[in-house]
Amino acid sequence: MLLRNEFSVDAPIDRVWAHFLDVPRLAPCLPGATLVGDDGDGTYQGRVVAALGPVRLHFSGTARIVSADEAAHRMVLHAAGSEDRGRGEAAMTITATLAPAGGGTTVTVDQDLTVSGAAAQFGRGLISDVTGVLLTSFADCVQYDLT
Repeated sequence: MLLRNEFSVDAPIDRVWAHFLDVPRLAPCLPGATLVGDDGDGTYQGRVVAALGPVRLHFSGTARIVSADEAAHRMVLHAAGSEDRGRGEAAMTITATLAPAGGGTTVTVDQDLTVSGAAAQFGRGLISDVTGVLLTSFADCVQYDLT
């Protein structure tokens, strides 16, 4: 499932770029996400609690920046995990592209999401709605961190 969202941050592109590359600092901005380990090679262990309608799903997995193009201000992060009760899996490739916008920065986020098990039963509409709400909270947190 492909999802696209965009938000603005009232901070210069270089500060936003540095913030996005700092996974331990960035992870707490994602609602429900917690880093629990650092493999030391750029791979981070984490947990995510996702609320889809009345159901809360708990995932454990890894996240890693797979590419970062400073000149284009484009980074790709891959995250994958399994539901703790063994009922499903999720994988997401997130591409964030930053562009200057006046004195601030516009961030375009493309998400390629694959889910199986319980999460897959909710369908694209609900997952897209939840992702939009989470990204708004994420954007607010990034803005707060950079001010």
